[in-house]
Amino acid sequence: MPIDGFMLRARLYGQAVGVVNDYLGPAVRERVMERFSQIAGPLQRGGRLRDPWEMIARSLRDVGVGEKVVQALHIAYLLRIDRLDLLPAFDPRDEELLEYLRQWGLLDRFRRQAMS
Repeated sequence: MPIDGFMLRARLYGQAVGVVNDYLGPAVRERVMERFSQIAGPLQRGGRLRDPWEMIARSLRDVGVGEKVVQALHIAYLLRIDRLDLLPAFDPRDEELLEYLRQWGLLDRFRRQAMS
């Protein structure tokens, strides 16, 4: 992998971990990073889950973070890296998901960017 690609992936991992820290706190971040360190090498060497967010999402799920929280964190991550265009399909009426965004102060920004 070229150095620019390596640096980009490192930055994206940093952004994903930052989202976990900002919205779930350092205790959850530590558990996620511990799990990440256990699974990252084998999954990457096997050609699975090379996307930085997917690796962090897998770690989140493995430490017991609920799926709606993982989805809301994914939106927060995409907002942070300014790539909301990569958002997978979801139910825009999902109140539980929207409530997490509201609690984190991201709902208005999400709606503005999703509409543009």
